[in-house]
Amino acid sequence: MLTLEGESRDRIRIVICDESDRRRSGTRFWLSEQSDFLVVADVAHPTDLLSQAAGPLPDVVLMDSETGDCELLDVVHSIQERSATTEVVVLATDLPPRRLAAMEDAGAVGVLSESLGAEEMAAAVRKAAAGEVLFTREQRLAIKAWRKTIGDRLPTLTEREWDIWAAVLEGKRNRDIANRFGLSNNTIKNQLSHVFEKLGVNSRTELFRLTIDNGLEEVVARHAAGHGEHNAPARKVRAPIPLAEPA
Repeated sequence: MLTLEGESRDRIRIVICDESDRRRSGTRFWLSEQSDFLVVADVAHPTDLLSQAAGPLPDVVLMDSETGDCELLDVVHSIQERSATTEVVVLATDLPPRRLAAMEDAGAVGVLSESLGAEEMAAAVRKAAAGEVLFTREQRLAIKAWRKTIGDRLPTLTEREWDIWAAVLEGKRNRDIANRFGLSNNTIKNQLSHVFEKLGVNSRTELFRLTIDNGLEEVVARHAAGHGEHNAPARKVRAPIPLAEPA
């Protein structure tokens, strides 16, 4: 069972979550060398943080991003629900704007490069424990652009429009989609035109390109299967950070 051993309120309590035994051990080693850090546990899988945790959650959770999107987002949000004082820092090599926005929505305090040096990572952990937002200016700009061009449009799609989008990605023609859902060709044509209009595209080719370029394949498939991200929780409220750099 995961327990928070050796509690000490004068040190930052940290839990490491990484499926790689080697990375997890290495991270624990250099974190433990910091006098103000206390690594209270390390686990291999995000769900272990919830299913095995006993007592209060730590100050900071360092979580690797290799777990599937939806599962990772669910765990991040669940941590935020259980403890308003626990900050989640996601470690990733490179995430597209869609995933950055999803991490922000779930309540992560930031997404950091796995290639950061020990001193930089330690500084980031201290900032996270203090409640500082770690998303960089470039990441915030990317998230803002994603929401403006695509992200804020997705919630406007109806369930049927998500289904049609998924069918188009399967290569289905209008009559095939109509047969699948028991609708007329004209109805499918009209609904597909609504999908195009809402997403700002003019053809199936552009729809394919938008889907691939933004890594939306899994999102569309999950919506069509009835497990869409449109039911995701509201974003965690944090103090706004200006995009302009200080003079």
